[in-house]
Amino acid sequence: MFSVVLWLGLATNTWAGPRPDLYRPSVAEPPSIDEAIGVVDALAAQLRVGPVELAWLQEHVQPQGMPERPSEAWYAAMADMFNDSGHHIFSEPQSIAVSTGPDYQRVVLQGQPLISVVVRRDGDALRIDRIEATSCDLCDESTRFVRDLIVDVRQRGGRARRLLPTVELYLSDLEGADPDTASRWPAAWLARANQGGDLVWWLSQANVTGSNGNVVRIAYSDGTEDTWTLRYYQGRWVVDYNALPAQSPLRLSDSQAKAWRDRKQQSRSALERWQPRFSEAAHGLALEVGDRAIDAGFDPLDGTIWLTVLDLDRILSGLFRIDAAERKVLERTVVPAPNPRTNIALGRWYQQWHAQLRPDGQTIAISVPGRVRTLAVKEEHGGSFITSRPVTSLGWGTSATGVPTVLAGMGGRVQVVGPNVWQRYRMTGDPVAVGQIGQQIWAVSHQGQVVRWQRDITEVAFDTQDVCCGAAVDAAANPDGSELLVTCALVCEQAAVRVDLLGGQQTVISTTGSDHKGASWSTNGRWFTTPVPGDGAGILLWRAREAQPVARLPTSPIQRVRWSPDDTQILTVGEDGRVLLWELSAVLDREMEP
Repeated sequence: MFSVVLWLGLATNTWAGPRPDLYRPSVAEPPSIDEAIGVVDALAAQLRVGPVELAWLQEHVQPQGMPERPSEAWYAAMADMFNDSGHHIFSEPQSIAVSTGPDYQRVVLQGQPLISVVVRRDGDALRIDRIEATSCDLCDESTRFVRDLIVDVRQRGGRARRLLPTVELYLSDLEGADPDTASRWPAAWLARANQGGDLVWWLSQANVTGSNGNVVRIAYSDGTEDTWTLRYYQGRWVVDYNALPAQSPLRLSDSQAKAWRDRKQQSRSALERWQPRFSEAAHGLALEVGDRAIDAGFDPLDGTIWLTVLDLDRILSGLFRIDAAERKVLERTVVPAPNPRTNIALGRWYQQWHAQLRPDGQTIAISVPGRVRTLAVKEEHGGSFITSRPVTSLGWGTSATGVPTVLAGMGGRVQVVGPNVWQRYRMTGDPVAVGQIGQQIWAVSHQGQVVRWQRDITEVAFDTQDVCCGAAVDAAANPDGSELLVTCALVCEQAAVRVDLLGGQQTVISTTGSDHKGASWSTNGRWFTTPVPGDGAGILLWRAREAQPVARLPTSPIQRVRWSPDDTQILTVGEDGRVLLWELSAVLDREMEP
């Protein structure tokens, strides 16, 4: 049973004298505290005797903002949540607060994070309206809405999609306006919020400093102060835009709205306002550094992190250098975005691009459709060259005169480009990985063929080996260049193959391949990584000498794995664009069976 330790009164604190039009339309009477606790207690009773019944959820859970009857699949997904991750919270719930809203009771449960259950009256029946995380227990409801909104933006950035016009932003001036005016201003607001990143930047810097009734005071990191007036409108809390002070950073004048509809303004703002995420991920085992990244890595000299970011709108396109210890951005560099008219399959967006930092940390090579660009990271000049085929892999090498060259794997060849260097090494299949070891160029094709050429002898490969049942996904060379690690596709009975480049032997490690990438070697050669076998996500960490897996990194499917210069940290870049930072010591302390 519940142990209720606190009850908060009406969310508007009636002593403060809220505006008479705060609730619009008029709201129903909220349930009593005992009734709300009874509903959550009934859910707990369901979980104590076994899996929660679908019929019970269909009767007692009805979100106010959804259709009269959500689909059975929606309820089935909710049942899975209760029976899995939510079981320990709701089977023996401990309440630490009950807060009364305009037409609901919110029961806050003990846990980390705090979870709250919102119960409302629906005619003669009681319904669970929603179950959501909350940032505070001792909050009135209008202040809670603002605090939760700020925390959500800090944790999820642009993915939070908060303060959308007519959803959480009340715009009375647009009521009855002509359709042209009613669409242009919200479009500019969304461009500023989503593409430009300006609104997200302000919200992530905001802090609640106090409240008086339905008016919440806000302070931003630059010292700017603001006040938000809250309404409870059509069953949800909203910010009244027209009540914002004239100098509020949230206000958007007509001239500003016009400027925000320009892509150049959005791109400039997105580059300036982008911030690393630095939020916990993978059950606290990793730190999410950022998202929308096509690649990431460590500077080989100082260990700072660089991220190459490109969003789906092709508005934010930049290279960012980050100090993870200080949690700040050190440098921001514009990366020319691909033409908006270039057709790119969105289903595999982050797999269309490749980026590779030169071993000395001076220059980065970035591939976009039809072109490979080299950008100066420090003091050198960059350039670009046009490609006739999609680039499938990137690497760095040196010419016979010691000049750095870009290795671009593409349709049946490896193209080597540098100052006064243009060489083409032909092969069968698209290269999934390319590189150079001493005087040798190497590549691994998706057809499972390891090919090596002597530098400057482009016509004939001096070594060709078949691996991985004719289907390779990724490859990496160890630091001393004596061995290649090739990961195999799901159709293979090998997870990976170690190819001895000196003796020619092949050693199969584990069974069952994976269609995801994840091959990498640590800087000192003591560790390597492979994708988890089968169709599951994640990365296996291996001790190289014993070829023994020692830990599993629980991630989404991976696009890149990078090691810090001192091998104390690992970066993973997911196929979803998320970049996670792992401490090797923490991973080893929590050894997991692969």
